Amino acid sequence: MTLAQLAQDHRGAAGSNLPQLIFAAIADPDPSLRSSGYQAVHFAGAPGKSCLPAVVGGIRDSDPSAAHIALQVVGVEAASVAKAGLVATLLSFIESHCRHPDAGVRRAGAAVVQRIRAVLTGADNETTIRLDALTSHFRSDVSRSVRQAVAPNSSAPERDESGRKRKVKRNAPRRARAKSSQRDRPLTIKPAP
Repeated sequence: MTLAQLAQDHRGAAGSNLPQLIFAAIADPDPSLRSSGYQAVHFAGAPGKSCLPAVVGGIRDSDPSAAHIALQVVGVEAASVAKAGLVATLLSFIESHCRHPDAGVRRAGAAVVQRIRAVLTGADNETTIRLDALTSHFRSDVSRSVRQAVAPNSSAPERDESGRKRKVKRNAPRRARAKSSQRDRPLTIKPAP
């Protein structure tokens, strides 16, 4: 049984020791235990909220899969992160990981930026500027999945600089679609015969 399962299904069994168990898991050298600790913060409910600063710090985890889990938990708990006053720290960590080598970590960071933006209604000017800069950076990322994580709502009509609806060709010719899909495919080198 993982700590996340314990936090989700058996909160009463751990009792008041649950936050200490979560902190111990997050501090463990094993990445799978750290990931379980990050997930347990979400599943623990109110007792896990005291561990949110450790999860925000988990964004800097050396293991990409553990950092990805930490980012997902922060995204789900965005309202609690904002309420706890951890937004400035969170944005600093995301800014330092904008060029992370793992696209999954960058994509999760982009999704967190969007969730924080949605949660913060009356953000101060500095926070808004930082969120805008991060969004702009993620929109120009080399990975399509990262760009899509911060893409505007696809159901809204696209607009040009003057605010008019932009005409979007939905049914591009077959040849044009084939070329664009070839661009996105990784380069494969065939051995010489």
